[in-house]
Amino acid sequence: QHRIRIGWQSIWWGIRSRRALSDAEFLSQTTGKWNSVQSLLSHLANRPGSSFVLPHESQTATISLIKEKYPEYAANVISAADAICRNEIHLLGRAYHCPKGVDWHTDPVSGFRWPIWHRSRYASYLYSARRPADLIVYWELNRHHFFITLGIAYWLTDDQRYVDAFCRLVETWIEENPLQHGMNWYYPLEISIRLLAWTAAFQFFRTSPVFMERSGSAFIKSLWQQSDFLSRHLQTMRTKKDVPNNHLVAELCGLFMVASSFPEFGDSQTWRETALHFIRQQAGQQIHPDGMHKEQAIGYQRFVLELLLLVFVRCKRDALQGAHDLAPTLEKMFEYLLFSATPAGTVPAWGDSDYGKALGLGLEKDFWDIRPLLSTGAVLFNRADMKYVAQNLDPESFWLLGSDALDAWNTIHARAPMSASRHFPHGGMYII
Repeated sequence: QHRIRIGWQSIWWGIRSRRALSDAEFLSQTTGKWNSVQSLLSHLANRPGSSFVLPHESQTATISLIKEKYPEYAANVISAADAICRNEIHLLGRAYHCPKGVDWHTDPVSGFRWPIWHRSRYASYLYSARRPADLIVYWELNRHHFFITLGIAYWLTDDQRYVDAFCRLVETWIEENPLQHGMNWYYPLEISIRLLAWTAAFQFFRTSPVFMERSGSAFIKSLWQQSDFLSRHLQTMRTKKDVPNNHLVAELCGLFMVASSFPEFGDSQTWRETALHFIRQQAGQQIHPDGMHKEQAIGYQRFVLELLLLVFVRCKRDALQGAHDLAPTLEKMFEYLLFSATPAGTVPAWGDSDYGKALGLGLEKDFWDIRPLLSTGAVLFNRADMKYVAQNLDPESFWLLGSDALDAWNTIHARAPMSASRHFPHGGMYII
């Protein structure tokens, strides 16, 4: 019976996925103020910049500060974006060349191409000896953090090449990943991280008339489809065997940020309220009172902290209760990283990790270097000891917190932590 059900489900979604979402169907899922997709896109293009993911209103002012304060970072972004235009994608510290364009279903490491099945058919295949390839680099490719890199490069230069590359990548991904088909629809976690990247990239490219006219309609429809799918497949809605962990936090944060950035979607208010409710719940359940994440893996400590930071900063901007509720937990999570850091600014690579990041704004920085995170913590919580270890306000902090972070950073007088040792009794960690 199970196989029969999966078979009919595959047939149903196979038929549905071959029919593109019409403008009328999409607009019926919005708040109903627009008579065309282009009018909705025009509205989005003219909204304040800070109403999206990153709190930056003026492209001119932001880029001026980036070039003044972070010239090396700006050069690295442009270099990475140029490589992307050549179909050279950097993933987890290694460059992958795609001379014929990116194949969104092929594992960059082994060359194995995942079949384009309906998502219901993957479970028995994915967790069996028949699986021929690891998924970590494949997932990283389809998380699309390099879309944000192209967006920043576009802001830095106004170069049309970056718009063209972004349009080409978005168009091929949508075409090659029909609704609920392929490995890129299997894990809601992966969809949520991809949605974060798409939402942040849109903030940069929405000012490009070329993008809006060429790819804007397909982009916004696919973003809604992925968000709608995510809202219906949260870990809270699945089997009792699921153990809430970093996957659920990522799913909720992705849904919250999309809903906050696109209130024009008809279900956004429900998505945002639902996501924030469970985020506040999971922050209390998944994180010990001493700030250690219960998965006991420092890589996921970082990942969950980055995700919760996006929500926290957004709640502060929107004056939501979530900011007040999350603040003590986040500061404790920062403290654990503070005392875990070596003099080089790195943390020991212990426990499970997939090297996941929320947005990847720092490009190819060492995953285990947590000074960029600590510079954010220093500003948010006025922590002199975090500034001491972080040393500099990182570009990631600047993007996440806005230009006001530069002034706030300068008012903090760096001071070494009062002690080099610290115990975290709930998590069972003693640092000497």
